[in-house]
Amino acid sequence: MDDTPFDNTLVAAFLQQLEPISLEYLEHHAGLLARFDRKYLVSLTLAAAMSSWKFGDQREFGYRSMYFDTPEHDAFHLAQTGRYRRFKVRTREYVEQGECFIEIKTPGKRGQIAKTRIPHTSSCRDLLGPAGLAFVDTTLERPGLGARLIPAIATLYRRSTLLDETSLSRICKPTVGTACSATISTGNQLTPPNATHVTAYTLRR
Repeated sequence: MDDTPFDNTLVAAFLQQLEPISLEYLEHHAGLLARFDRKYLVSLTLAAAMSSWKFGDQREFGYRSMYFDTPEHDAFHLAQTGRYRRFKVRTREYVEQGECFIEIKTPGKRGQIAKTRIPHTSSCRDLLGPAGLAFVDTTLERPGLGARLIPAIATLYRRSTLLDETSLSRICKPTVGTACSATISTGNQLTPPNATHVTAYTLRR
């Protein structure tokens, strides 16, 4: 494995070449709260026809998340076995926008991933709070589950969001994540070298 630190200037230079779009345009045309998720390693030249979300003068943004699980690691084990009742519960802070949400991901129809969320307070991102506990219990239809959830892993990374509208029947919203780090509940920090990931969100397979 190459242990050379990731040079983010390549991504930044590439993003400056793309047509800028607003968050309102992105959410209206490609909110994709129900979608298919795919992970890739790709060449930046493949994305030359896409647009890039721009907020002020920035095209890269900080995402700070706390993922929750039960003491028995139910969410982890359900995800590993691919069970239909698997779930993901997290708080996510969109750093530059000053917004924070409690987000829940569950399996949707025909293999899709469904995401629902409610506003939260950034200063309480490590806690779900009364409204968050009720949101978890109601959304997952598992009374008492929210109260059993504890912080499991914290992540922080920079993300750029692109939009491919070249095919109206297959809208694609790729994201590029860089400068990734993760800290598990024991306090150990995981920072893989050259940690860059690309996720493609699509409405159809």
